[in-house]
Amino acid sequence: MAVRREDLLVGEAVIYRFPTHMIEARTARRAMMARRRMTLGVITVVMALGFLLATGPEGTATASRSGREAVTVRQGDTLWGIAARFAPDRMDPRAYIQALESLNSLEGPIHPGMHLKLP
Repeated sequence: MAVRREDLLVGEAVIYRFPTHMIEARTARRAMMARRRMTLGVITVVMALGFLLATGPEGTATASRSGREAVTVRQGDTLWGIAARFAPDRMDPRAYIQALESLNSLEGPIHPGMHLKLP
């Protein structure tokens, strides 16, 4: 039942006001915390995506297992053999061969005495 304020203004009545300021403050705090959680979630997702894009699907790879920067082709060497010797662990030799070819601008077969930069 609703009561009008005018009906309560009889000399002996006590009017209690509902503490709306407390509810408003609680609502504001909850909204602020929700914004903080959302911002933290967005930052986390952006950082994770940035990390994945920076490292690629296979992660970062070292230059080679031996730490060398270049190799001189010897008699009987093949690109597959060089890839088997110097490719990082768990890297597909075909991908390493493609990297060798593009880094050294190889268009044909390799010859003894050639200097190849290692990826």
